Parts: sequence; structure tokens; C-alpha cells
Amino acid sequence: MISHFVFGWSLWVAGLAFSVPAASAPSNPLHHPLLVEGWPTPPTASWSQPPEWLEGDPILGRLSCPALSRVMWKDKKSTPLVLKTAESHGGGTLWRFEIRSGIYWWDGSEVTVGDVGAFMEKHLDEIATEKSLGLWETPAFTLKQFPSALEFHFVKAPVFGPYIFLDIPLWKPVLKPGGVALPFQCAGQYRVEKPKGADHYTLHAVAAYGKKTFDTIELAPSFPKKTGSFVSIQTANMLPVTPQLLEASTCAKPLELPWVTAIVWNRERVPLEVRKAFSQQIPRKTLAHAGVGSLGSATTSLIPPGYPGASLQVTPPMMPLGPLVSHFPLLRLASLEDQDHLVEKVLSDLATAAGMQVKVVPKDQADAVIMGFYLPSSTLDFLSSFHSKAPGDLSQKDKELDGLLEAYARSLTQETPEFQLLGKISDRLMQLGAITVILHHKACIKTNLTVGVTHLNPDWFKAL
Repeated sequence: MISHFVFGWSLWVAGLAFSVPAASAPSNPLHHPLLVEGWPTPPTASWSQPPEWLEGDPILGRLSCPALSRVMWKDKKSTPLVLKTAESHGGGTLWRFEIRSGIYWWDGSEVTVGDVGAFMEKHLDEIATEKSLGLWETPAFTLKQFPSALEFHFVKAPVFGPYIFLDIPLWKPVLKPGGVALPFQCAGQYRVEKPKGADHYTLHAVAAYGKKTFDTIELAPSFPKKTGSFVSIQTANMLPVTPQLLEASTCAKPLELPWVTAIVWNRERVPLEVRKAFSQQIPRKTLAHAGVGSLGSATTSLIPPGYPGASLQVTPPMMPLGPLVSHFPLLRLASLEDQDHLVEKVLSDLATAAGMQVKVVPKDQADAVIMGFYLPSSTLDFLSSFHSKAPGDLSQKDKELDGLLEAYARSLTQETPEFQLLGKISDRLMQLGAITVILHHKACIKTNLTVGVTHLNPDWFKAL
């Protein structure tokens, strides 16, 4: 799912791994906390179960609520996490899952085959419905349990595969949590707490896994005084007219974020030629430099740099706007920012220079809306955003795109997804001209720990 939001509110970066700890603990564990500042800390008041973004958050989520399986971009395939293996037999009528041993709930009790089986049986149909926008039906099945494995026997093969549990965290409800505990628990190496009225989270190491390097990890917007081990994260999260002063030059290694700044066009009101002309004349590199310094990649592709189908080509042949003014004399603009946006100013200047009138209007009246997107960067599954059945402003109502989105979503439920379809999806989106991508955002990480981060390494936080 792609979520659009006002930049500065939330950021969820997908990709931190969950690994089963070795039996031997570090010889000299550090008992002071690891301080992490600058990472968004959303409210927990309404959580009755893990929110959809939690598993993909590399600090808060991956340490506390890991998935049953995840995509490994380096290996170009899906890998079980809480699960040990996931297999399909009999033409898809039999699924067999081995359960990894040595996995514990937050309360220290070991995760059993029965726990995983009960979770899968209860949630399979709703997961399939949510991931397909209701396009996939779950055939009737029986579940068999063995000492260390589960088997699903379907009356007929479903259209999706056993990796339907990709990016799905294993959890169970807690009826009487009490105190600062959440009303659910996961199978992560750290338990989440949020003190009442506080603006920070505390992750406590689950003792059953053995001692960790850090017994606790504190996440907060900022710390008055950093002592001991710390990670400070500065995000290039908006493009205000008044430029940000980002210390990009001091970053050991900027980290790619699943954030995109883009323009969403009203295709019914704005002719394709006008959309293409604007897209080709936007000075992306200048915008990136002026708005976020080096903490952004100028691009025309919705797919993040380094992923299959990504493109950084930003110099297409220029199409003049002037000859189009007679067919499109007025540009109605809207921005989802709370303050003036640099892209809004650039669009306005381009339109005015071509002889168009410009009017700032509410979002529902706009020809062009400037917004930020959160990308599903663990899977890059865009079906729930762009498909004809998707709710919201991004649905494209295009049969060719629907077919590509459906094929890619189905492939994500198999061990080896068809990543080549991402390039075709990106190309089709560009042909439709409904979205003009400006840039992908980055973060600057400062820490007194060893630095070795890359956005294609799902263990980048642990690598610190």
C-alpha cells in the first residue's frame, strides 16, 4: 500500500531483518540503553493489534514484531523468518510450513506450532482479501499439525501461494495488558513499551533470547543530552520554499528512504500533453539541491534507486508549454503541506511563464496535487494504490496496469517474485502520466557506532 501524508508526520522504512540469536550471549553486554533520536514515534493509543506498517519499520517494528517471511532484494527471493520453510506441493493444493525453533513471545514463552497454526488459520482469508482488494478467494481447507510443522490441505489450489504471509507479523492478543503494555504481543527480540503521556518508546530485550548488546533501546524525537551509544537520524522530509539546512556533507552514508515527493494529476481535467510538458520541464536536480541538499535523488521513477525497474533518467526531450495554453489556460494547484512547498512554487512559475493563470485551491478542486508518498518498499506492491478497485486518488482505472499489478501481487506470494514486472508497472504509470515523480528522499545517520548502512540491506539498523 502507498499512503500519502503530510511530510514531517510519519516515516516507515521497510527492511530490518529478524534473525534467531545464537545460543551464546555477548561476553560483555552493555547495560546502558541505546538512544535513537529523530526516528518517528507514532501514537499507540489506538493499537489493538500490530498496525500494518509496524513490521516494516526497521527499528521499532523489525526488532519487536518480525514477519513470518520477507523479501530479500539482494537474493531476489522471499525468505522465511519466524517460519523455517514454506513449500507448495500437489499443484498448490498442499502447503507445508516448518516452524523455526527458539522463537519467543514477549512474555518469554516459546512460540509453538499450535500458536502459528491458530494465527494462520484465523487470518489467512482476511490477509488474502486485503492483499488482493478482494480479487482472491480462499478455498476451503483443513489444517494438520505436526511436532514442528503445519500442513494446509485445500479442496482446490488457491490463486496465491504460501508466501501470502510475506510481511505479516506473528502476534496474539493480550486480554489484560495493564500498565504501559500493549494489548498484544509479538515474537520479537524486544518488547515495546510507551510510558503514558511520554513522546518516546522503550524497547526491552526479551530475556528468553539471551542477553543483547543493549538491554534497552530508547526512541525519541530528541534527547537533551546524548550519553553512551546513540544513533541520530536526520530526514530530508519536505521541500519548503525556505530551504532546509541539512548537514549532508557530514553523513557517513546517506540512507535511501521509502519517501517520494510527487505531483498527482487530475487526468480528467488536465490533457496528457500538458502533464508530460510539465513533467519534462520540472528542474528536478535543482529542486533536490535547493530543497534537501544531497539527501534526495532526482528521478522520474516511482521505484526507489537500486530496485528492479528503477530509473534515474531525468532529462527527457523538452515539450514547450506555450502552445498548450489555449487548450489549458488555468492551472489549479493544491499541496498537502502545512506550509508553502517548493514544488508548488516551481509549478506556478512554469505555468505563469507559459502564459497560464494559476490558482491555489483545495485538494478536491485541484488539477495538480503535490504530496508525499510512503512506498511499500519491502515488496513494492502497488496494487492497493493504483488498481482500478483501489480507493483514493491514486487509482488509475487502467486495464493494462490492472493486469500487471495483479500478476506482480500474485508473484509476491511465491518464493521467487517476478520482479521484472516492476519495470513494466513503472513504464505504464509513466505512459499514463497521472503521477509526476520529483525525487526520492534520504536520511543522514550520525552515530558513535560502526557505520555500514545501505537501503538494500534489510539489516541496516542491526549493522550499526
